Amino acid sequence: MRESSVKIDEAAAGWVARVDRAPLTADEEHSLRSWLDADPRHRGAYARAMALFVHSNRVLSGVRESATDQVAETPSRR
Repeated sequence: MRESSVKIDEAAAGWVARVDRAPLTADEEHSLRSWLDADPRHRGAYARAMALFVHSNRVLSGVRESATDQVAETPSRR
């Protein structure tokens, strides 16, 4: 039975989150490479998950910078 797209996307997101936390161990690197090689759809899902992760971090960085700027510009009440 073929793996569903949802399961593949979930696994890809899990790998991206794992890679973000800390460097992979040798066993984890082997598992990731095996997973990527197991089905051509895995590489595409991993690339999409990584792109979403990078984009989300950029958006969140912009939100944080904007919030910091607003706090700095708000006059204090004394």
